[in-house]
Amino acid sequence: MMMLTMSMLLLSLSLLLLLSSSSVLDELKSIQRVIDSEPDFCYPAHSGSKAAYLGRRYNQLLSSHNISSSSLQTLVYPFCLVTTELGNRLGNYFNEIACAEVSGLHFVAVQRHWDTISAIKGLNMKLDTTNDNNAHTNITADNNNGNRHRKANGVDLHRLAFLNALPSVLVHPNPSDEKTARTKIETECKCSRYCWHDRDAPWVKKLDSIRLYIRRAVSAYLDTFEADYGTTVDPETDFTNAQSGTFLPLIPDAAIQYRCGDNIGFSYMYGVLPFTAFPSRIPQNGTNFIYVLSDHPTRAKHSPYSSRCQIILKSLFDYLVLHYPKATIVVKRGGDLFLDYARLTLANVTICSASSFCMWPALANTGQVHFPLTVIAAGADSIELAPNLTTNFQWIVEPKIISDFRKLRPWNKIIDILEGKMEMVQ
Repeated sequence: MMMLTMSMLLLSLSLLLLLSSSSVLDELKSIQRVIDSEPDFCYPAHSGSKAAYLGRRYNQLLSSHNISSSSLQTLVYPFCLVTTELGNRLGNYFNEIACAEVSGLHFVAVQRHWDTISAIKGLNMKLDTTNDNNAHTNITADNNNGNRHRKANGVDLHRLAFLNALPSVLVHPNPSDEKTARTKIETECKCSRYCWHDRDAPWVKKLDSIRLYIRRAVSAYLDTFEADYGTTVDPETDFTNAQSGTFLPLIPDAAIQYRCGDNIGFSYMYGVLPFTAFPSRIPQNGTNFIYVLSDHPTRAKHSPYSSRCQIILKSLFDYLVLHYPKATIVVKRGGDLFLDYARLTLANVTICSASSFCMWPALANTGQVHFPLTVIAAGADSIELAPNLTTNFQWIVEPKIISDFRKLRPWNKIIDILEGKMEMVQ
């Protein structure tokens, strides 16, 4: 009888918690609808959500709509995303979710306006998208009513699947009271201007959540494709040793993000990775497809080095063909950034440039991940300062990224250095 009574008590408590959670979820969705009905706005920096919570920015508005005071313990984040800064904007989003989690706050994403770039030449699409490489499409989240969901063509359905799979309403399982939450958000949610630079930022403490959110979004994105979709090659910008008519899968065995145009010419943080980093990190056995994912030639035209990227990438292609004679090599310049996220998340081996764009899918990858030492990734300016992020996330200590080309005369001596034929003179 005692066991039966205890079981009934536990069941009753579970039902109460479920009903309570459901009630809070409904209230959070009400918050989202109310703030979404306000004029469009974004915060210029990551600290906007924190300041809004501490300043009780929405309390009067929500109280006027009979939103209960308990659900006001919520971090509200306007999720305005520009795809040209995908790594940075997603970095802000993940950091805000983590801030809410560590502070004991619920989380609501509002004003979800997404400016996506239709760079889809990297897909075998059943759409006529030949001239769509630089088109911008303004779309907003589907709010169940469909009133704010706009699309210019079918391609946006793929991207919307990714973005809509990212959580916009989260009920904290163990919310803090207001006094505790206000103290925690002050102490736990500190970071520099770019939170992904800071090893003490909230996102570092909530990597399991971030990995889960990214992988769900990638799965939702890929579910929108049919089984016969594959990768195509643009002969004007890309390189491959694949025979004509060869089917190239969406996801390779190894994915290399090689950011070029705006990643060189710096004296700090950014730079290009020597080609010699790859043979020791990509196994010969079982590697049938290697994709190099780089920026489109139209990106960062202002950079004095952008025009040199095609030569650098062709040299990288030749280097990989030489070192992996049995593999199919594809160097892609541009393409659907969300597909690149899927590749970097799901490849057996992912190797990144110094880039926040690559950092998030790399953290979600369960294979082997390699990332260069750079302060932009959790302050990893040196191996002594580099944190242990995930068990499969390895820092590239050697070779070091090359940032400054200015001492090279002629400039294309960099190719010999990248190939390991000569050393960089500091």
